[in-house]
Amino acid sequence: MKNTLSLKIWLFIIVANFLLLNNFAYSAGVGIDATRIIYPQGEKSVSVTLRNNDEKVNYLTQITIASEQYPDAFEITPPLFRIEKMSRQDVRIMLVNNQLPKDRESVFYFKARMIPARDKNSEGVIIGFDNIIKLFYRPTDLKQTAKEAQSSLIFKNIDNQVEAVNNSPYYISFYSVSVNNKPIVISTDKKNNMIAPFSSIRFESGSAKGEIVKWKVINDLGGYDAYSSTIN
Repeated sequence: MKNTLSLKIWLFIIVANFLLLNNFAYSAGVGIDATRIIYPQGEKSVSVTLRNNDEKVNYLTQITIASEQYPDAFEITPPLFRIEKMSRQDVRIMLVNNQLPKDRESVFYFKARMIPARDKNSEGVIIGFDNIIKLFYRPTDLKQTAKEAQSSLIFKNIDNQVEAVNNSPYYISFYSVSVNNKPIVISTDKKNNMIAPFSSIRFESGSAKGEIVKWKVINDLGGYDAYSSTIN
């Protein structure tokens, strides 16, 4: 019993340190100066900037780009670096293995793992954190613009649920969705925050034909655009 209690206390300390460290890091302005990255076809490279506005802590940072289908498409320079306090670091992304579809976007995940440096006199648990944003590879000959794709979503009533249909070659990321002004929970866990090209998703919400659906989507600049339509 004593060992179990000690373990619970130790786990609580680890979690508490993790939360405190993450809150401190974000409030200090440590992260990526972008909410998404667009890589247009034909570009030799694109850059993204990481910032460390912390006045006291340096960070060891590792950059990776994740994709189950195309894990070797991109190369990063530098992939590992130390970002000093009150400084910025540019990272260059290069497409080195272009086996990507040319009739639609492809999505990747740009991950920056940042671990705070500790001096020899520091004590306690030191835990890093991950910043993750989406990277979209965008072919040049797509027939629509991103805004046209966002506004042309079709919403259907299927088995009293809302189905969103994306007939475009773009990934569409939701900021919010509501039916008759009743918000629908949008999250990565529910896998309903983004629709892939030429596909559809369903939302856990009752619906009927003719009801008003409103949606906001995240645009290329990280803001959002709002649209509305009726359910078919």
